[in-house]
Amino acid sequence: GKPAQAAAFLSVAIARAPKRADFHSNMGDSLLALGENGKAADEFELAIALSRVPSWHVVNNLGVAYAKTGRRGQAIEQFQKVLEMDPGNAKAMENLRILGVNAKDN
Repeated sequence: GKPAQAAAFLSVAIARAPKRADFHSNMGDSLLALGENGKAADEFELAIALSRVPSWHVVNNLGVAYAKTGRRGQAIEQFQKVLEMDPGNAKAMENLRILGVNAKDN
C-alpha cells in the first residue's frame, strides 16, 4: 500500500537485523514501487545472497529491477532462473515475452 512508509520502517528493521533476507526482499519491493530500481536491485541481490534457497518471487523481482535499469541480459538470466525453479511460471514467462524472448526457446 504505502511503499515510502514501508521503506522507512524497513530501514530501521534492516539496521537492527541486517542479515534478514526477507527484510531486504521487502525493501526491494518498496523501492521498486517507488521507482528506485537500482537500489531495489541491490536489495534483491542481498536478499538472494542471504537466502539458503531464494524464492522465485525475489529472483523475478531482481529481473524486473534489472530490466528497468537497462540491464536486459541480466534480467533475462533472472527470469530464466525463475523458470528453472518453477517451470511454467507465468510471471517469468510474461516478463521474458515483454523483453522479446520466447521462454520455450530457452
